[in-house]
Amino acid sequence: MSIPAAWLLAPAVAFASAPSASTSPSGDLPETAEADAGGDAIPVEAPPDRTVRILYTGAAGGIGRARSPVSALRPLALHARTVDAALTEVHGIHGVLARGHHILSVDGTMGSAVAFFDGGDITCVAAPGVVGARDSMGVALLETDAPPVWLAPVAGTRFVRQTCTNAAGTSSTLTSPAESPPPTWTLTDWEVRPAVRGKVALAGQSVPFLVVPDPALDHSRTVHAVSSALHADPTAIYVDAGRSLDGASSVRDGAPSLHRKTALEDYTRLGPSVLVPGATELVVGARAFIEEQAPYKLPYIATNWSTEDPMLELPPTRTVTIDHPEGPIRVAFLGILDPELQDVHAGLEAEGVTITDPIAAVQPVVEALERSEPPPDAIIALTSSSGHLQARIRRELRGIDLLIGDPSMATLRTRAREASLRHLDSLHKGGALTLPMDGLATAELGFAHNSSTLTRVRTVPIDLPFDAPTDPAATAAITTVRAGVYPPLEVPLIGPASADASSEPWTEADWDRLVCTSVRLGTDADIAVLGPLPPAPSVPGPLTELHAVNSLALVDTLEVHKVPGTAIQRLADRVDGVAPVVCGIEPGSRVWKVGARWLDPDRVYRVVTTTTAVATTPVGEILRSLESTRALDQPTAQPVPSPTGPDTPATLRSVALQQLRVTRDAVGGPEGVRQELLVDGPARLDPLWLLRVRRIGVQSQSFEGVDDTAFAEVPETLATSPSSYTLGSEADIAMEFSGPSIWSDVRAVGTFSRVRAGEEDPEELADDLVLTTSHALPGLAFPTVSSLQMMPFSEVAYDTEITAIEEEDGGTGIAQSDLSLTLGISALRSGPIRGLRFGGFVNRDMARLDEKPSEFGGRLDWETFQAFGPSVRWTTAANVLVFADTPDDDPSDLRLRAQADTRVLLPLATWLDLGVYGQVFALRGRTAVNDRLGVSTTWGVTLDMAGAFAL
Repeated sequence: MSIPAAWLLAPAVAFASAPSASTSPSGDLPETAEADAGGDAIPVEAPPDRTVRILYTGAAGGIGRARSPVSALRPLALHARTVDAALTEVHGIHGVLARGHHILSVDGTMGSAVAFFDGGDITCVAAPGVVGARDSMGVALLETDAPPVWLAPVAGTRFVRQTCTNAAGTSSTLTSPAESPPPTWTLTDWEVRPAVRGKVALAGQSVPFLVVPDPALDHSRTVHAVSSALHADPTAIYVDAGRSLDGASSVRDGAPSLHRKTALEDYTRLGPSVLVPGATELVVGARAFIEEQAPYKLPYIATNWSTEDPMLELPPTRTVTIDHPEGPIRVAFLGILDPELQDVHAGLEAEGVTITDPIAAVQPVVEALERSEPPPDAIIALTSSSGHLQARIRRELRGIDLLIGDPSMATLRTRAREASLRHLDSLHKGGALTLPMDGLATAELGFAHNSSTLTRVRTVPIDLPFDAPTDPAATAAITTVRAGVYPPLEVPLIGPASADASSEPWTEADWDRLVCTSVRLGTDADIAVLGPLPPAPSVPGPLTELHAVNSLALVDTLEVHKVPGTAIQRLADRVDGVAPVVCGIEPGSRVWKVGARWLDPDRVYRVVTTTTAVATTPVGEILRSLESTRALDQPTAQPVPSPTGPDTPATLRSVALQQLRVTRDAVGGPEGVRQELLVDGPARLDPLWLLRVRRIGVQSQSFEGVDDTAFAEVPETLATSPSSYTLGSEADIAMEFSGPSIWSDVRAVGTFSRVRAGEEDPEELADDLVLTTSHALPGLAFPTVSSLQMMPFSEVAYDTEITAIEEEDGGTGIAQSDLSLTLGISALRSGPIRGLRFGGFVNRDMARLDEKPSEFGGRLDWETFQAFGPSVRWTTAANVLVFADTPDDDPSDLRLRAQADTRVLLPLATWLDLGVYGQVFALRGRTAVNDRLGVSTTWGVTLDMAGAFAL
């Protein structure tokens, strides 16, 4: 169907409620003339005003948009639900071609379509027809010429089908609504459309279908319509309000869309009078955009755009003189950008560009235009900003006549709109109307004959249906790009969004979690905190790589921040309601686990985010506040290196796509990707090796006594005690392995301290070395009290001394040498409990095998950790052994051996703590000689290195 230019420019019928065009500018009664006879006043319409037309677009969002395949499928899906039929094997395809009413398909892939056109001469023969239905969203074709009765309501139209074969023997199907000559067989004459294939089944009958959505806000049709209208009316002009170029590329990592070149070339051919940049134009930054559009010499303006760099300047306004037959009409245009762009595109500020306040920056420009000689006949503001900003412009900005910039879809219902305007002084004149810009529209401006006064505005949105003529050059350029980049990406990647509703697309929540998990795994991070993501693919059934990357079109790089385990709860609390996409922890909830693992306060966690989220949302401030600012620590934020080189940051798109590919290959196909990334993976405890340093610390204490016998009788220990120096050290190091079925560790704990009093030889106060290996079985965990889960464990321990105790005669005594085996139950981590174990043990003194029998008893161990605020930590640990009687008990045998330790620590750096500690050692013998409780205590200051390091 052709759309004549005359129709595009024809006056529209105004609403019945619209004021008459003959109303005077002041709002008085229409002009009148007196009749010769009778003296009665007979109304006479005023002569037509001077009229100019503006064609305008804005907020198109890029080239070649199509309606959602789900929207086009909906009528068939609703009918299937009505008759209890099922849609099966539904999947999206990329390689359906269209030219007017003709639809061509080889096997649904772009690669096969390209090969078909490259295969030599094409001939067509008649084939059995098909039935289907067309609505405002697209066409649904049922692959049968005799549909079952239950499909009759959606099979009201018959379509002609031909089988076309090239010289290489490859066949395709050509579908048309009626007999018509075949189109030209040049690939670039055809449009590429997304489509959906599947089957509708009921009572053993199955009918294949193909649903092809129609284009929406199509660039090629818009170019043709604008070109025709400008050719038909030489006084008409064309302007664009912004956000019309494609943004980030979906097929090239970190690059602008390949379609931008096509749009800029088409703008050059159309010769627009004014263009305004918007969010998509600036997606790669101000400098890149300025350099990109400079060769085309296009009339971009930006009124509230401020920069000190001459290379980045844009004109604040542009006045267009329209050569009307009754005298020139001067229209001044302003380009108002949304200050939110400063946040959305963080690079603007780094480049030295500021999007200033739209009122404070634009008002002086308007006033200067009004003072110019001659002043413009009308001042029009163009914007693609939010509705909130539009309302503020109309409420606060004085002196403009119109605001073009309402992108709400509701305006598509408007067939035409007309308004008559009063003439007011600049002080009281705000934007009288906000004109819709859902695609292409015309604004007919009427000016008074005897003054430069805008008296009337009529707007007509221009619908461009699927069969509207296209611009051959634009279509060829778009199809050429798609033919080159689609085929390698038409590989299945992800299975259906759910097994229960294969005809439904992904929900935004599930898609965000899928992308987030892919980014977290792909960067080896523990937690991912991301900004807003593009919408989920609007395609039912399995997704190809191309479907996925179309929803990952971002120029956004990744960076990793290191956050201590003690700060993870604050991270969860602070990102709640701030970061739209988070995985690894649950925002706003009590954090017991990070991923599938218990939160470990000793670890430093990797938190991955995007540079845009850091720069444009509170996420950046939150992460910086959780990082260490201590002098010994360095900033932890680092870019995630790209596979192409360590100097290039990885993008969210590349990491997510690569991880999706890795997951697909690991699970044996796209069908298992959803289950793996959304269900199994987050719940699975993958193997992990940790080097855990509970402490490597030193303690020292020096005391200088009075050393004067004259004070020997003074009852003050500080006066009578000899000078002493105590030096001690501790080490508690373990190599830990944790997996889904077993947790194991090998641990070494050593303590050593000496005291020197006066001139005496040093005396050992502590000299112990304990080597242990333990194994627990989390797969056999069972609940006990509250939320505490217990699992079986075993431990083998060897308790010895670094040096043997010296005898009084100077000889060396027998060194402690105990070997024990413990069997019992161990708690999974819960809240402040880091470890809790009960069990029974058997112990053997290896130094006196012939003298001492095996000992048996019970054992209790625990460890706790509690953080207070951002820094203070409190830990406790205890080990209690109770021994049973043996036949050969002597004074060296114990009934009770208990040791407890508590520490309050203040970190000096990520891995270094300064603290105070207290220790209690209690013992009781098994014989009458020492069957009483003995207790010793130790208090001190310690400098410890501690932490857990993933290997």
